[in-house]
Amino acid sequence: MKPNRFLILCTAVLLLSACTSGKSPAPNTVQPLSPSAPANPTPEVVLPFPDDTETVSQTPSPDLAYETMPETSLPPEPEPSLMEPELPSAPLQAPLNLPDGISTNITHPEAEEILTELYRLVSESADAAICFTDAEEEFFFGIDENRTYHSASTIKAAYCHYLIASGTDPDLQLTLTAITRSSASGMLGPGSLGNSFTVSELIEYTIRHSDNQAYRLLYDTFGTDDYNRFMTDAGAEGLCLTPESEWAYVSPAELSHIMAEICRAETDSSVLTEHLKNTTFNAQISSGTAYETAHKYGYNGGSDGYHDTAIVYAPGRPYILTIMTHIDFSASDDPNGLFRSAAALCDRLHAALFGDS
Repeated sequence: MKPNRFLILCTAVLLLSACTSGKSPAPNTVQPLSPSAPANPTPEVVLPFPDDTETVSQTPSPDLAYETMPETSLPPEPEPSLMEPELPSAPLQAPLNLPDGISTNITHPEAEEILTELYRLVSESADAAICFTDAEEEFFFGIDENRTYHSASTIKAAYCHYLIASGTDPDLQLTLTAITRSSASGMLGPGSLGNSFTVSELIEYTIRHSDNQAYRLLYDTFGTDDYNRFMTDAGAEGLCLTPESEWAYVSPAELSHIMAEICRAETDSSVLTEHLKNTTFNAQISSGTAYETAHKYGYNGGSDGYHDTAIVYAPGRPYILTIMTHIDFSASDDPNGLFRSAAALCDRLHAALFGDS
């Protein structure tokens, strides 16, 4: 009986498969998916709120790496000492070549010729000193500007400024009961004894007419204590007075400073500057400048004091000019020439500093 060829072939295939594998096939270990789990899950990244300071615990995906980079990874700011210094916006101007007798902070090149001419003018005059500044006291020059002179009537501008700035009642009535200088010229003579005048009227007589009796009545009424405190606080101690005398010894620098204060307070004391613009004697600084002035002159016999201190209303920013002298009228053909010439030169100086048109 012949063996079944089909059975023999199947048996041979089974034997060959067993010999080549050496072990049983691995069982299937894949677990079935649960109905609630998505396929191929990825780790969840939780970012903090903007005001949250906690650290993110999970590693962010590559596209979030820049957003979560710590700030310390940026390069540090350089130390201030290692930073390059800023260059000045404009080169500093060289100091001017001026005579030793001039004190100034002005460096404008055009000022050198003007200041030199002013020095020559003052040096050739009889015992004179001068001080210039602008109304904001940014620029200045002086020649013997700290030398003291008898104030003469320049003190009246300072005293009336104090009365107005301190709120003195302008309608207060004061009675003239004595004539202390019968030879004094002015509006209030012996015929005014027993008459009453308002503070406002007395200020007008004191400034416009330089009336000594009007000034003395104000001085006798309001005294020196509060006035002296006012001047000290203003930085003009040389203008302080004593109960024995209504005059002071003051420098051109101090007078210029208080006139600059009067100019800056013009909105509060326009009454004063209006009087100063309309004085009855205008042969000094007012005659030399091209601009309107508010000024107070002083005369104490010429050789003991002949002065003028003025606010000059040049374009843009006014300037202050004070000139004090011991001019001997008997030896001078033109005692006002110094004042006129100096004012014209200071107009030029102002134009160099502020570009007058």
